[in-house]
Amino acid sequence: MSPFENDKSIGVFYLARGSNPLDLTRRFAESYLNCPAGTDHTLTLICKGFQNQRQFDEHCSLFGGLEPSVIEVPDTGYDIGAYRAALRASKYDLFCLMNSHSIIRAPGWLKYLSESEFRRQLTITAWDAYADEASPSLGGGGAI
Repeated sequence: MSPFENDKSIGVFYLARGSNPLDLTRRFAESYLNCPAGTDHTLTLICKGFQNQRQFDEHCSLFGGLEPSVIEVPDTGYDIGAYRAALRASKYDLFCLMNSHSIIRAPGWLKYLSESEFRRQLTITAWDAYADEASPSLGGGGAI
């Protein structure tokens, strides 16, 4: 057993904004489905400012048969408010918050993030990177 294996629950939260192109969520979903996390977790979409059920259905359908959980928040204030609402509504030991421009590029990404958290005994681990090859029409993006 790895010294980092644990019984901690992990929540992964992706912020999907109703005002953003659906392609941002599609790009994230494809990267999420193609790069296994490497550890157990629950995926939740934070749906900020969605106007109707069709928007919810379109975004959720991009994740195949996974059926992520959904937290609905209004499109007011900064995104940090949406993350705070998600944290208050959830009970996990660790949280991984991903913005609308996030792309996962490495298999085992969540395992590495969570091991980093346990190794350092930190309360927050933040990774931020921008992909040089990201489509300008999608506004760049953070990559893990």
